[in-house]
This record gives sequence, C-alpha cells and structure tokens, in this order.
Amino acid sequence: MQMKKWLSIGAVAALLFAGQAHAAPKFFYRAGQITYIAVPGEHLQVPIYIFASATEGGVSAIQSADGLFSGGVRFSLASPVTGGTIQSVTADPSWDGSQLPTIIGDSAQLYADHASGTGPGALPDGDGKIKLGTFEIVVGTSPDNLIHFDLQDHSAGSSEVVGYDGTEFDGDIAAGQFTIQVPEPASCGVILAGLVVLTRRRRGM
Repeated sequence: MQMKKWLSIGAVAALLFAGQAHAAPKFFYRAGQITYIAVPGEHLQVPIYIFASATEGGVSAIQSADGLFSGGVRFSLASPVTGGTIQSVTADPSWDGSQLPTIIGDSAQLYADHASGTGPGALPDGDGKIKLGTFEIVVGTSPDNLIHFDLQDHSAGSSEVVGYDGTEFDGDIAAGQFTIQVPEPASCGVILAGLVVLTRRRRGM
C-alpha cells in the first residue's frame, strides 16, 4: 500500500513538472534560410532572427513584456575551417539605441537595443520573428560541399534578450544552425552541359 502511495505521488510530480516544462516560453535563433546555395568567394547576406513560438507561449510572453528592449546573438563558423569569413555585421535599423557588433576570427556577436523611453520594443511579426540584423559572409570552400554555422546566446550567463518590463529571455532561447551548400565546379559543368544537350534536342524535334 505504501509503495502505491509513493508511486502515485511520483506520477503526480512528474505530470506537474511536464506541465511546467511545456508551459515555458520557447524561442529559437534562426537564419533567413535553413540552407543557402553559394559559390566560393560569393558575398552572402544572412539575416538572423529570434523566432518566438506561438504554440509554446513565446509570442505572448514577448507581447506581455511590451516587446524586446534588447537582443543579442553569437554567430560562428562550426565547420570546416575553410568555410569562409564573416565580413560584416549590421543591426536591423529598428534597433535605434546601442548597436555593438564585433567580429573575432570565425565568429561574431551582435547586441542591439532601443533608445530609452521609446517603447514598446520589438514585437514578433506575423511569422513570429524578430530581426536582429544581417551577417555578411564571404563563402569559402568545403571538402563535403557543406559549410555549417551556429547561432547561439550572445554571452552565456548574461542577459541580452530582455523585455521592456525587465523580463529576461536568454535562458529560453534554443541555439540554431544553418548550412551553405557549395556545388563542385565539375558538377556545375555537368549540369550546364546537360541543359545544352536537352535544349538542342528540343530544337531538333
């Protein structure tokens, strides 16, 4: 009987914990696309967003905080080392206060906020996104034709993503990633040759 009692208490506690975890606001760092296609040497403009999930309460949490007063992200080349360089970082014009972009080697950070007293802050658009800024990448090379970039919290342990009411969201934001697909020059040539042959055949019909 005692065992059943403890099992019941454990089950109730597990349900309560699961309910609390599910109710927590969920946010994600996202690039404009999951996969880009570019050639070595190309200058690629990649917009970065904080995505607020409506189903997990992220959108309502930001709205109730009267929008974001500030936001930040860390952007880094995950692999390979020859995958490219970060050329520049530009905050979205909507952030009219401090804008502190930094580039160090194969990583970069962006912190931006709104001027005091000009609330409400940044609110999610119809897709749940708040744009932080744009990172310019000079595309490099990759042995497996895929270049991986990570999107993470600006600075672990500190608060950069904050609502106008003081609510801190850093701990609720999941990391993100995107890739750049770099076609092999030989593959591009084969594709082009195939298109030429196909065009000639159609003309001859």
